[in-house]
Amino acid sequence: MDLQEKLFDRHKIGIYRHLLNNQSGIDYFSNDYLGFARNQEIILGIEKLKDKYQLTQFGSTGSRLISGNNIIMEDAEQFVSNYHNAKTGLIYNSGLDANIGIFSSIPQKGDVVIYDEEIHASVKLGIRLSFADKKMFKHNDLIDLEKQLNKTTLGDKIVAIESIYSISGDISPLKEIVKLCKKYNAYLIVDEAHSTGIFGHKGIGLVADLGLEKDVFIRLHTFGKAMGVSGAIVLSDLLVKEYLINFSYSFIYTTAMPLFNYIAIMSAYNLLERSEETINNLHNNIKFFNKLALQNNISKTEGRSPIKTVHTNSNINTDSLQKKIIDNGFLVKGIKSPTVKIGNECLRIIIHSFNNNNEIEKLVQLISDRSS
Repeated sequence: MDLQEKLFDRHKIGIYRHLLNNQSGIDYFSNDYLGFARNQEIILGIEKLKDKYQLTQFGSTGSRLISGNNIIMEDAEQFVSNYHNAKTGLIYNSGLDANIGIFSSIPQKGDVVIYDEEIHASVKLGIRLSFADKKMFKHNDLIDLEKQLNKTTLGDKIVAIESIYSISGDISPLKEIVKLCKKYNAYLIVDEAHSTGIFGHKGIGLVADLGLEKDVFIRLHTFGKAMGVSGAIVLSDLLVKEYLINFSYSFIYTTAMPLFNYIAIMSAYNLLERSEETINNLHNNIKFFNKLALQNNISKTEGRSPIKTVHTNSNINTDSLQKKIIDNGFLVKGIKSPTVKIGNECLRIIIHSFNNNNEIEKLVQLISDRSS
């Protein structure tokens, strides 16, 4: 077990990861789509809810199956479930914990999980921990998905997708995938991490916006992106919730989040309910970026998603473009192999509600003039 050699190899090919802090610049790289992470109204809402619940402790004290459960947690779960038009939900400490919990416990031996090739790494990890078989279909490719569904004849079929993909920003063809799942009697699980708070009426997400709640087996909404706090919820029916409580290791064997986290989640949703103008600002900024990107022939930037990718096609090119833009005062993030396939390297840009037209114009100019 030569850990040092593996780290050296990463250094050598330019993919060594390290932590940074105190980064200064204009934010075009965080998932804080609506600026909630820096919104003082959430803090004020937390104070009000703290008084309402007469909160006298900070930590949860343990797993929710031992000493850690609390009426605040159950209220938060029902509040968020109602917001997204779901019967019930179960809150996990993070989206990664939730995906691992879902995919390691629900698919059984003999079942097959059919997943989009761009699905988040946490889903792949969960599948790896299960006893189910797995098949991958080409990204957003309905023909290939149907091919994989048609080839699967034994066991239950589970299709795993994201409504908005975290790297490319592509939007999933949800209606068409729902039709295929119905045709082949497959269960559909949708990770809505990047549509939470920004798509649909009052940010209810793409599934609910399209009226597909009853057609989706499980939805996952996370709170660490547009919602500006932390945690995630698995939306389902009561049977699935009770199953996860009994069989999902990442729920059972972990200390619950501090009670303040659950209060923060409710406070964030209270703010979301009255944030129509903020959501509109985000989508106006996205449209403005798309318009300028089209005029400047910047690739992979169309569409309604706030996630924009500029293809660079190599790690070296990614580092070079990223450095140029950061040196000009913008915080952006390059996505390099092995996170993406070799040849699919890109610069990932995130549009926010708090960005402005002057910034966007300058950023697009920096991207379009790569040779300077």
